[in-house]
Amino acid sequence: MVDSTHFAFLTRWARRLGRRITSPRRLHLVSGYTLMTRVARRQIEEFMGPDLAIGDMIGMSELGYLGFECHDGMRHINDQDFHVEFVRDGEPVADGETGELYVTTKDDALVPRIRYATGDHFTPVGGACGCGSELPLVRIEGRATHMIQLSDGRVVSPGAVDAVVGDAPGIEVYKLEQDRTGACTFRYIPETDARTDGIAALTDRLTEALAPNPVRVEAVDYIAGERSGKFQPCVSQISAEGAR
Repeated sequence: MVDSTHFAFLTRWARRLGRRITSPRRLHLVSGYTLMTRVARRQIEEFMGPDLAIGDMIGMSELGYLGFECHDGMRHINDQDFHVEFVRDGEPVADGETGELYVTTKDDALVPRIRYATGDHFTPVGGACGCGSELPLVRIEGRATHMIQLSDGRVVSPGAVDAVVGDAPGIEVYKLEQDRTGACTFRYIPETDARTDGIAALTDRLTEALAPNPVRVEAVDYIAGERSGKFQPCVSQISAEGAR
């Protein structure tokens, strides 16, 4: 069980040192704690090989496992052990719309929770999954405090930002930060000797996705994590201060 950003960091150093990560038994990877970016996943898959089974986990310390990624790469939410709702402005959202996850526990006599507002946002996808599971499908959007607030009233989630960035060959790690003025700075650490011809296209995609807010893209050699030890790929001072 790993934080994918930290584990991707470990694979980069193992590669540089000419080492492998092995086990006498078959390895399976469960990713949690923070958003599993496509950049981190690409590095893990490239280093560990195609036989590594990866499951992105939806969960939190106060509630436990709330869902998992299936072998078809889809995320399922656990509505059997929990009663789950996706709410925006006090009303349930329709499939394809983003809402905050509310959780009511079942058979929890010690610390029951009723409509517990998690602060995590998801988009219920609807439909059936090819894996055969009947658990509802969702798309992970990210924390409410990390949402990018645009001046035209739109909100861009960390999940949407990650979809714009994609697996981004040539980038080790990235972080998008929005300051109090609404301006966005996308910082990334380039991979050693990597081609940078994709950065111009990435800049165009970010500029379009975050318009009309200004966007700056810059290469750096270090990006700090959070004081908690987590590494959040998308943060917003506007959203964070609005939640206080």
